[in-house]
Amino acid sequence: MFKNVSQFFTDLASQVQDQDTPETAQHLEMVMAALMIEMARADGEVEAIEIEQIKRMLEQRFNLQSDAQEALLALANDKADHATSLFEFTSQLKTLLDQPTRIEMIDLLWSVAYADDKLDRYEEQLVRKVADLLYVPHSEFIASKHRASDNR
Repeated sequence: MFKNVSQFFTDLASQVQDQDTPETAQHLEMVMAALMIEMARADGEVEAIEIEQIKRMLEQRFNLQSDAQEALLALANDKADHATSLFEFTSQLKTLLDQPTRIEMIDLLWSVAYADDKLDRYEEQLVRKVADLLYVPHSEFIASKHRASDNR
């Protein structure tokens, strides 16, 4: 078991040193998409408009077309289904993303939360938890929420 844990951190460290590899970029896309899927699920009801919002953001943020979006969403759904905690996602993002990109991740989550024009308390709680785990300052968390609310 210690070997597996050690190997995991060795692999992660090598990814951090070479962040511009296609594998790292694809991994980041999957982790960010999985968090957006978690956001859509937060209120207990995944609505079509939330999935459409996620697809728009995947197209804008990662320049993914329809087939690639569907494949990434299927992979992200599977990853979210088998995740034991948000830490699985946020620990990787915290390591691989700079502060402005982490704030952008919070913007993406707020965008999914507001996609159905109603903010559920569980959605807000999830964004707050992810922001805390990504070490996004509270002032940026609030500013991001206002930006998303104004853009809906």
